[in-house]
Amino acid sequence: MKKMLLSIILFAALCFDAFALPKCEGDKWDNCVGSFTAEDGSKYEGEWRNAQPSRKGTFTASNGDVYKGEHKKGNPHGKGTFTSKTGDKYIGEWKEGQPHGNGTFVYPDGREYKGEWKEGKKHGKGTYHSPQGTKYVGTFKDDLINGQGVLSLPNGDKYEGNHKNGIPHGKGTFTSKTGGKYIGEWKEGKKHGKGTFIAASGNKYKGQWKDNKKSGKGTFSSPDGKKYVGEVKDDKKHGKGTYTSPDGNKYVGEYKNDKYDGKGTFIAPDGSKYKGEWKEGKFHGKGTVTSSENVKEDLYFVRGAIVGQHIKCSDAPFDKLESLLVLHEEADSEICGMVASSKNKRYCGVLKKEIEICKSKTKK
Repeated sequence: MKKMLLSIILFAALCFDAFALPKCEGDKWDNCVGSFTAEDGSKYEGEWRNAQPSRKGTFTASNGDVYKGEHKKGNPHGKGTFTSKTGDKYIGEWKEGQPHGNGTFVYPDGREYKGEWKEGKKHGKGTYHSPQGTKYVGTFKDDLINGQGVLSLPNGDKYEGNHKNGIPHGKGTFTSKTGGKYIGEWKEGKKHGKGTFIAASGNKYKGQWKDNKKSGKGTFSSPDGKKYVGEVKDDKKHGKGTYTSPDGNKYVGEYKNDKYDGKGTFIAPDGSKYKGEWKEGKFHGKGTVTSSENVKEDLYFVRGAIVGQHIKCSDAPFDKLESLLVLHEEADSEICGMVASSKNKRYCGVLKKEIEICKSKTKK
């Protein structure tokens, strides 16, 4: 019985609110309920005050757009729902005819924004998502993603950090679906400034970036112990730098397009070294060879080979040749042009085939 009585009281209160105002009549529409259709076909039906739509009512524009909710001085103000003829829909707070406060906007294609608004634009904290899987949670300004936020893409890529005018700008972290990760500075949607990139393989670059490319000074390193410290241009080692390999080989000098080029020094694990000119990863020009016994000889190379000289089978040991061979075998060259000490303290350019022949003879 008490529940029934409570229901009756509640129903009566709602009815009283709906019919509390009289029907608008005559020339003065004030504190009444009425319907008005303009010459262009637009129509308002609801409460009036001082001859203007006020409080609750429904406005239907001549083009088919509909607003249902609260009004003040003839404009949407308070809470209300706007539905356009094209299918756009806004549900939320209004101020002086514009979305303002908290509200949800749903696009015809299923995209949705839920969050704060200011003077008709997305502004403040909000969440955007699309049916395809794109999602952004963060701050907006003037209808654009702006400030701190997290953007997740349908393919699994993710960016977390600062934005400006809808794109990454400032400091942020990008993680790709393949496992690669960049942590650092951005400019107008591109990696720019200082940053660290870690590949899924574990290879790492830490240094300067320009227009989405590694450029400036930086450090390359790999899990197996390879390391380069120096200048970089367009994602390649370029300029002056130092490279060390896991087996102890070391190069200090100039690079061009990822290859030894210019002046540089290569040092083998046994202490033997070459100091001189390079071109496209090979000895080229004048250079000085120093054995592990500190015997020096000035030589001239062309594309990795000493001009007019080849090794003789009497020259040994060949194990020292091999420590230097690795460098040029990686370059896919038939002429390795390696140098090493021998019993005669003699240095020479060699052909790969000659080394194998001589090695086989010395084993007999």
